[in-house]
Amino acid sequence: MVLEGTYIPNANTGDSRKNRIMDNMLSFRLERFRQLLVHDEEINAAQNSLQSTWYPWLAEAPVKAMRNSLVVGEEAAAGTLSIVNATMGLFDVSPGLERGETLFISYMFDYFPDPILSGLMNISLDILNSAEPGTNFNFASAPDKWDGAIAEQTYVLALEKLLLDDLLWRTRLIFADPDQVASQLESVKDESQSRLNDVVLPGLKKEPYVSSPTAVYYDAIRMGGRSGYHGGKVGYGKTRGLRINRWFGR
Repeated sequence: MVLEGTYIPNANTGDSRKNRIMDNMLSFRLERFRQLLVHDEEINAAQNSLQSTWYPWLAEAPVKAMRNSLVVGEEAAAGTLSIVNATMGLFDVSPGLERGETLFISYMFDYFPDPILSGLMNISLDILNSAEPGTNFNFASAPDKWDGAIAEQTYVLALEKLLLDDLLWRTRLIFADPDQVASQLESVKDESQSRLNDVVLPGLKKEPYVSSPTAVYYDAIRMGGRSGYHGGKVGYGKTRGLRINRWFGR
């Protein structure tokens, strides 16, 4: 199964909550980095194993190859290509490559596969637990309302990873304009971090409560008197005014 309209597989981390957060809150925000297309990467016969530079491949996405200017799999003379291990970007061609032959492959890979996002989500939960007051929740015990905060913190960490890999992009030329991409990512990360700090985190660990005096006041005006409050023998908690007010529960 893949996310609708993409080749991105549904999350399969072994944790249903992580899967839900990943599929519903993260993948659509990271889609442009979870379905990256590499055009015509050159593979040579001297490699010990035929492996792409980038992986894991999106298993349901098409892989195209050109061998000596012929399309592999469509022309008998070009041979066939088989995927040995999509997770590691390993593949094979038959007949095998001879020295001097050229093979160019085009494929899609996922910059944020399940293990990466799962690890970032673990870090995110640790960060949220460490915010005051300290907690020790895991994915089974954390309140449901934490899902959005976990997703937002994971998104921030994912953007930080992309920014830290900037030098890698420049040498591999994955992006047409690395400077522009880095600048845009920095802005998006700052906005997300600001939303996390100013909106999400302040109320994350504050349980709704009413202070004791306020509770007593509301009990009083709702005729829910509490023994021991306000004194008196009958009608505990009722406010006193004109005697006629008693007939109206006040």
